[in-house]
Amino acid sequence: GDGLAVGADREDSSATGVGGDQGNNDLPDSGAVYLFSRNAAAWSQSAYIKSDSTDNGDFFGTSVAISGDVLSAGAPGED
Repeated sequence: GDGLAVGADREDSSATGVGGDQGNNDLPDSGAVYLFSRNAAAWSQSAYIKSDSTDNGDFFGTSVAISGDVLSAGAPGED
């Protein structure tokens, strides 16, 4: 297909939700998911996704699945 979800379970940003600040490293191992889309032969990042309740050690994005418009991401450290 033309979409790809990549989990980054050790990403450290304190952002929440979709499209937050990817530049800080305030919450170690909180995790994130990156969505990419393909246009012809080129792939580009289309979204940056964090949990709505981002916390240290959540490991959000340890597992990811995408089907159509639905994305699922695991966070085994979420309390």
